[in-house]
Amino acid sequence: MNLNTQTLHMLSLGSAMLTLTLVMACQPNSAQTPKVDAPKAESNTGAITQPPNDTPKTKKERLVVLGGALTETVYALGLGDQVVGVDTSSVYPEQTQALPKVGYHKRLSAESLLSLNPTQVLLTDEAGPAAALEQLQQAGVTLVQVPSGYGQSKATERIKAIAKALGQEAKGQELVKHIDDQLAAHKASLKGAPTGPKVLFIYARGHRVLLVSGTNTAADEILTLAGAQNAITDFEGFKPLTPEAVIGATPEAILIPNKGLKSIGGIDGLLKLPGLADTPAGKTRKVVTFDDLKLLGFGPRTAEAAIELHKKLNAPQPTQ
Repeated sequence: MNLNTQTLHMLSLGSAMLTLTLVMACQPNSAQTPKVDAPKAESNTGAITQPPNDTPKTKKERLVVLGGALTETVYALGLGDQVVGVDTSSVYPEQTQALPKVGYHKRLSAESLLSLNPTQVLLTDEAGPAAALEQLQQAGVTLVQVPSGYGQSKATERIKAIAKALGQEAKGQELVKHIDDQLAAHKASLKGAPTGPKVLFIYARGHRVLLVSGTNTAADEILTLAGAQNAITDFEGFKPLTPEAVIGATPEAILIPNKGLKSIGGIDGLLKLPGLADTPAGKTRKVVTFDDLKLLGFGPRTAEAAIELHKKLNAPQPTQ
């Protein structure tokens, strides 16, 4: 066979092998596993981020909680071991005293929060400033915002929102039911009872800050839940204490948070304020003090606070 014949033979053999390879490649292969694309994780965008409710919590978070009632709720849900920092209003339960404080929730510093390396920050819609919150989000921190406000409905709404965000909805429902049941029983016990005493609520931070509560305040709401009357109903919000307003209100009792009373020298210092000694409450020294956060926080202890306040306001005044 000459060179040309040999060349043609080799080309023919190569062509046949190529054809066979192409035919085999086109045949189905029952042993081959079909490829399935992995599901894509949904992105979480928006001004305030919140984890999806249907995602089970399998990892331990690093929580910074901003707001006394919010912190109480996290501990009531059994997640206190995940809290790595709180704001200055978070003073209950006792374990919070040992935690790093990041300032007041309305005057936040992003740097101080980020130093705690949080995975989530719980806050209300009153927290700020906005620039600090934006800086936290840019650093990849999840912000969980819950509603502010006072009253039974706001307290339970806040608990439900926190429980949902932290994957503890069942515990949240139990906590809400406990509060609702306690307050329902308390309200039932007040039916047919005499009208509660007229109470003057005073907010004090030393002698430079002396305010009395009108309607539409946390103080007004807790007095209502306790079955008492707010002695001042002719304005909303807080206004400076004046002798005319105090005497005209004719309160039968004075309610003041513990910190405020301490800041003005106790009961003796309180009754030296203009007009107070001339009221029915002043003449009998009927002054009721209360833990600040428990009284006005509207957290998990809301029902307990209303019932305790009712008992204190209606207790016989000891002989002076």
